[in-house]
Amino acid sequence: MISQKGLARIPALGLLTALVGLGHWAALTGLPASPDRITPASSRAWVVRAVEVNSPTLGSAVQPPAAAPRSHPAPMQRTLAKRAAPEEAPVSVAAPERESTLLALNASDSGTPKAAPDSPAHKREAPATSAIVPASVRLVYDVKGEIKGFPYGAHSELLWTQDGQQYSAKMDVSVFGFGTRSQSSVGRIGSGGLEPTRFSDKVRSEQAAHFERDKGIVVFSANAPSALLQPGAQDRLSVTMQLGALIAGAPARFPPGTTIALQVVGPRDAEDWQFIVGEVELLNLPGGNRTGLKLTRVPRSAYDQKLDLWLAPAMSYLPVRLRFSQDNGDFVDERWSASLAP
Repeated sequence: MISQKGLARIPALGLLTALVGLGHWAALTGLPASPDRITPASSRAWVVRAVEVNSPTLGSAVQPPAAAPRSHPAPMQRTLAKRAAPEEAPVSVAAPERESTLLALNASDSGTPKAAPDSPAHKREAPATSAIVPASVRLVYDVKGEIKGFPYGAHSELLWTQDGQQYSAKMDVSVFGFGTRSQSSVGRIGSGGLEPTRFSDKVRSEQAAHFERDKGIVVFSANAPSALLQPGAQDRLSVTMQLGALIAGAPARFPPGTTIALQVVGPRDAEDWQFIVGEVELLNLPGGNRTGLKLTRVPRSAYDQKLDLWLAPAMSYLPVRLRFSQDNGDFVDERWSASLAP
């Protein structure tokens, strides 16, 4: 919490802008609105490791009927951090066959009406594939947004760690003068990639979703009804990492036009999301020019936000840009600025 004395030091116009920005971030990302601070990222050297896992299924990926598969451009050779150690060879992980899992990020929890769930006909099993889980890393983003014509800026960091069996992801979003809000996802690395076990959303207090896979349900701490757990389910933070891991494992299986459908769990509910694979684009980012494979979340109703996501082939398909937008022109744009030691 920020003290009243601290708030008194902020000029009236700056305070208004910060409040508007924070409120808009909450509206677009589905997070509540009053955060805590975090410490700066470490800049120690780190070792790049990747984990490759094989999967009998891909959850809910659907290939376009008339598109001929083609590979995405080969990843460029680069070093994620100036002081990073040389890359190690990917580590193969033998795992029992389980249902594959996908990943999803921030969606609005505004309580607005939602479209009816997709019919079972949309859920198709894809050919066998593999997932390559990226190495541990801390990604730093510059954030810009706009609400009703008022621009604002923020800062975010994604801390991703994995040891070949377990993973942890944490996203912190900092608004100057008000502190930080956090989302986190923890779970296992299984035969199809990430298998979340817990997702949390924390500002003043924490709300969480627990994946009870043995019972086939998701239980929420916010007094919300439990939801049935679908094959391939992810949470709102694990989605980008898992999508990248699946595409990294078999780029030729995801030509432009491919639809990837998955269940996405938030702190109070679970929804069906669909992503459409687009083209590889050249991005001019604060951290330098990068090529990114674009994926777009398809809004299912006028109340849904749109998410455009770019995954960098040269960076193990890590997310280098995320843009949330609404029909009224409001948006939040996170753009990669640095990769640091975790």
